Amino acid sequence: RACMMTRLRHGLVLSLVLGVSILCCDCASLHPSTSVVDRGLVTEKATSPSIVKEHKRYSSETTDKNHGGKVLAYVTPWNSHGYDIAKIFNSKLDYVSPVWYQINKNGASFVLGGKQDVDADWVLEVKANNFTRIVPRFMLEGSIGVPGFRDMIKISRDRVVSMIVAECRTRGFDGLVLDGLVAYLSIPDVRDDLILFFKTLADKLHAQQRHLILAIPPSGRSGGGFSSADFDKMASYIDGFSLMTYDYSNPSNPGPNAPLSWMTEAVLRLVPPSSRTNPAITSRIMMGLNFYGNDYVPADKDGGPIVGSQYIDILKKHKPKIVWDDATHEHVLGYEAGGRKHQVYYPSLKFIQDRLDLAKSLGVSISIWEIGQGLDYFYDLL
Repeated sequence: RACMMTRLRHGLVLSLVLGVSILCCDCASLHPSTSVVDRGLVTEKATSPSIVKEHKRYSSETTDKNHGGKVLAYVTPWNSHGYDIAKIFNSKLDYVSPVWYQINKNGASFVLGGKQDVDADWVLEVKANNFTRIVPRFMLEGSIGVPGFRDMIKISRDRVVSMIVAECRTRGFDGLVLDGLVAYLSIPDVRDDLILFFKTLADKLHAQQRHLILAIPPSGRSGGGFSSADFDKMASYIDGFSLMTYDYSNPSNPGPNAPLSWMTEAVLRLVPPSSRTNPAITSRIMMGLNFYGNDYVPADKDGGPIVGSQYIDILKKHKPKIVWDDATHEHVLGYEAGGRKHQVYYPSLKFIQDRLDLAKSLGVSISIWEIGQGLDYFYDLL
């Protein structure tokens, strides 16, 4: 009996050792020490089988920062995988912006919506590296309307600024991204008051060593949007400008997400020629990089955004050929379902690397919308 017990103990130990060994081998296989660059995956010749096989296999060296510029990454509650990505790759992310807050009007008062989405424990985990800054997005609700907006930036300016700053201080945030306000710059009688609102908020935040980032659209070829003159005026006190260089196409006009030449033009239209060689100025521009794609049905002018998991499902089911477009620096694929021909544009490693290289050449930072929508191995490039 003693001999039998000894053999059982030895067998149990051996099973445990083998189990741990298998687990370690699985981890090494899923997260190798080599990056997607080392494995030759950043290529124009991307294939469906390769992407399906590799998309979860990011390098185990998750703290190595490969992109020299600053990175702002948005996280949304409706794509919750982004919360995990922010914790895993926090050393690659200078700013993380959870999309939590809305500025609303309740009667005569202004209030903050979205407080129920705040995850204090997650904030502490992401900031544990003493490097990453948490800058939640504060979005102005469109239902406020122009009269309510005038009230906010004129009569109620100091109260609204104090409300926002107090929320950042109480929660331990490092600042915020302000979204939904820039469009009002086109209204002449509120323009100066809006600029003063930005300046007042920035000064209050800076007094507490917090940052203000402003979300801005790219200016059009015929003018409009956020202009070079606006940037020149505000660059001295706005810490970053999150430039939304994506959504170039739509179902009515299907095509690429963000052609490289269009992104270049959007940045250069924003920066006055005299400032283009000044990194202290250009680095404040955070060129937008989409981690989502679009699945269009051109014949019906139909379709819409897709995220990484949906893209992988398409690759698994239809096994389409993926084609590189030299003109736009994007990969595109086609497939047929239910008698309808689809055209899909979704970021690839080559798509991302070319835009990181562009950001480096222009001396700008990047902003990612958003990290819950991408594929896990994208982050090897950051």
